[in-house]
Amino acid sequence: MLKENIRIGKLDKIGYRYAMIFDLYTTAGISYDWFRFDNYEGAILGLSVTDPKLDKIEIEEKLPNVLHRRGASIQAGIGFQFKSHDKDRLDIQLVYSQGLRKLVTADVDYTINQTAYFLQMAARGTAFRITASYPIRLSKRRKSEE
Repeated sequence: MLKENIRIGKLDKIGYRYAMIFDLYTTAGISYDWFRFDNYEGAILGLSVTDPKLDKIEIEEKLPNVLHRRGASIQAGIGFQFKSHDKDRLDIQLVYSQGLRKLVTADVDYTINQTAYFLQMAARGTAFRITASYPIRLSKRRKSEE
């Protein structure tokens, strides 16, 4: 993990006060994915667009077929730990997660102007995530008396 302290906008000539102070850091990891979804044998979702101003479109989508309930993904991201008076405040993370194997597929049959098409979609569990957190002090530490 890389970490860099960044100070932006000096507010005084001595250089002790800044408009913004934050730590910029990277994060990476591996996750175990468990997909909880049941197969619906033969269930079909249908949609038809019959607006005379548009091309006639009919769509039939079979509900997803679960290939694997367990998978893995790798993650990489960047974080910003904002500070105030050298104390951690707001933390924002931007993380991308890439699934390593197909978990689900879905078949789609569609017709545009009486021409039939077929499409198979697949999902690996890939995602982009933004998280924000703020520390909440539950108790105050007491300095040990010597």
